Amino acid sequence: FVSECCYTMNLIAVPAIEERFVLYGYQREFIALLNDMLKTPFDVHDDKTRQMGDSWTVMAFFLWGLIFDTNFSAFCLARKARDVDDGGENSTIDSLMGRVRFMHERLPEWVRQRARLRFANMRITNEDNPAAYITGEGASPDAARHGSYKIGLWDECAYTPFGRTIYAGWVNSVRAGIFLSTPNGKNNLFYRLKKTISDSIRHITHHWKLHPVYGAGQYVGADGHLRSPWYDLRC
Repeated sequence: FVSECCYTMNLIAVPAIEERFVLYGYQREFIALLNDMLKTPFDVHDDKTRQMGDSWTVMAFFLWGLIFDTNFSAFCLARKARDVDDGGENSTIDSLMGRVRFMHERLPEWVRQRARLRFANMRITNEDNPAAYITGEGASPDAARHGSYKIGLWDECAYTPFGRTIYAGWVNSVRAGIFLSTPNGKNNLFYRLKKTISDSIRHITHHWKLHPVYGAGQYVGADGHLRSPWYDLRC
């Protein structure tokens, strides 16, 4: 569905361009993991490099759920409310729900006819199946304390304030949680989850070396660290 029907923004290109969302190998594995989460709930801790396309991949999966899973419900959390939804029916790709709207508008007509989506502030609903929806909140002490969801995305978890307080509500509301972030030291929930050993949480790492552009020509530098032309340029 994602590779055949969805589009994304290529932010590597200058200027950025929209193109078919052809999944890389690590993204295909990620999609398979997300699908497993719906069948047998567990959590995923995703320690990643910036701009690996992970949040786009999750929101593409959520779009699939809205259309094809009759009982789909998802929750999105981010540092700020505008990172979740920055405009409802006028949202942009700077927000999680805006990415769903971007992809939905570019779906083949036969798919769009199957599911008419309604974009309101902090909520996306399948009008042909109101039981399927996505909702979300920005970080606050009361976030994630209401509702019950099959799956949830906590974006940039390491940078979110009120982590402990939110997590106490999250675990009672979200059956299968995706904790996605770049690292941010040790004094945060994301780091504590990284050190958690449990059958209920899977740990994955999406390092830049997995990306076919970032990792192209990778080599070991004189300091013994992995590098690539892209990495050298970023440095």
